[in-house]
Amino acid sequence: MCVRWFRPAAVTMACLATVLLAGCGNTVEVSYPDSATPTGPALPPVPTASELDARFRTALDPAVPATQKVGLMQGLAADPSLLDQLAQIYRSVGAQAVITDVTPTGDRLAATVRLTLNGQVTTGTVPFVAADGQWQIASSWACAKVETLQISSPVCPASASAAPTGPGG
Repeated sequence: MCVRWFRPAAVTMACLATVLLAGCGNTVEVSYPDSATPTGPALPPVPTASELDARFRTALDPAVPATQKVGLMQGLAADPSLLDQLAQIYRSVGAQAVITDVTPTGDRLAATVRLTLNGQVTTGTVPFVAADGQWQIASSWACAKVETLQISSPVCPASASAAPTGPGG
């Protein structure tokens, strides 16, 4: 009897781990010749891994009101509840994510994240972009989750066409 539910539960947890890290490796590398620098507004200082981890944890903390998270993710003003939806998914499966390293890549940051789910540890990358004078989670990271989970969000216009439209679809 125990084996009957364990196998589907294990498969479900493995799938959720894949969903939670889906798209994490999709960082954009930007390099500049030694004599060139990025143009445009000055970039904010590169944060430490612990500083970026604190922002990431706040973004995925369901106790923090959505209105206080708008500056934490690129484009979140279009759907302030998006991070709360993702936080609920992380919480429902008992996932824990910790940013352990930060690498500047031009006008972006690549944050190495360690995800623990059911005692299994995997790593991935969460991209951050400079916006409004601070580092924000790139909308591409959240949109990869939206697409994989088949939910929709105005932050991710392509997700509207991918989301089911009716009871069977």
